[in-house]
Amino acid sequence: MKRLKRFMHFNEAMKSSRDLDPGVGLFIYEDTLTLYNPNNDKVYGYVGLKSVKNPIFFRTKEGLFYTFPAIAAQSGFGPLIYEFALMYVKTKDSNLMVARDGDIRDKAFNVWKKFYNRADVLKKTLPMSHKAYNFAIVTGDDDFSGMPKEIEYEFHTQNGNEKDIIIYNTMMSMEPSKEFFSLQEKYTDLDLEEISDMGRDFFSEYYNNY
Repeated sequence: MKRLKRFMHFNEAMKSSRDLDPGVGLFIYEDTLTLYNPNNDKVYGYVGLKSVKNPIFFRTKEGLFYTFPAIAAQSGFGPLIYEFALMYVKTKDSNLMVARDGDIRDKAFNVWKKFYNRADVLKKTLPMSHKAYNFAIVTGDDDFSGMPKEIEYEFHTQNGNEKDIIIYNTMMSMEPSKEFFSLQEKYTDLDLEEISDMGRDFFSEYYNNY
């Protein structure tokens, strides 16, 4: 019951892992996560992660993180696939962030903002001095304007974008749940790469239709 209450913060009836069909498993392959039921050949959610690990450009531990350029889910299961992505990066001793070019749809960013407000989500906002810190979420461009970040921050916050900028520049993760592991253990003899491809096709269809 406590787990279900966490989703009441959202505007639609969100699902937990307990709402999944009994045959659904969580399939992880090369930084992709797919919620898939092999019994009815149905994908419930997919996220493709991208690791950012450039030791020359990022000289602090905060520079090692993942972004999620591809994410889609059946209605109600968006937050759940976000949860599993946040748990996955935690198992990698890493964090998750919005892509540094600000390329995220409004609906997906609104869900991301809800996670920022959750007490069970671990989060750390990058310092403004960090090279990955930028204002692309409001400008649509990851190139700096040439002015100092502090001045650019003041400019954008005057327009009421302070909260979005902070959340956009915040890394997040979650402690893995029992469901995160048990859903992975349901099937051990299926082709993970093939299922990942199904998830990617599901994302492509979702992205093109919505």
